[in-house]
Amino acid sequence: MPSLLETTWGLVLQGGWIMLAVFVLGQVGWYAVVERWWYYRTQAAPVAAVLAAAPADPDALERALLSDPRVRGPFAEVVRGLAAARPHGQRAMVLKTREVLDSATHRLHRGLGTIAVVASAAPLLGLAGTIAGITMTFGIITLY
Repeated sequence: MPSLLETTWGLVLQGGWIMLAVFVLGQVGWYAVVERWWYYRTQAAPVAAVLAAAPADPDALERALLSDPRVRGPFAEVVRGLAAARPHGQRAMVLKTREVLDSATHRLHRGLGTIAVVASAAPLLGLAGTIAGITMTFGIITLY
């Protein structure tokens, strides 16, 4: 019985260059999806639970949020930015929050364009493979 690798390679060879493109595009797509899933998973913070257990005093809240290990990802960046800008007033805090969120948004959206392109191109490559197969079949039929 052939191994999975041998079977996959056999299918790629039978499909020709189009199957190779579909296979490579599929691998790139799955890598991008798994990477984004893992990244989002590591960035999650139980914000509601953290804030529910937080004290009402602003100084104590700041200390609690900065020391809580559950505070991570963009939420942690906003908390650290607000703590650094707090002595400079509300305007500085708003500007720092916008700066941090702009930076975090870029990191959160990284790779989503690749996933969209792969998802859009895969059916087109499948159609190209079908047309190539039909063309080869008609070419063989005309020989007989």
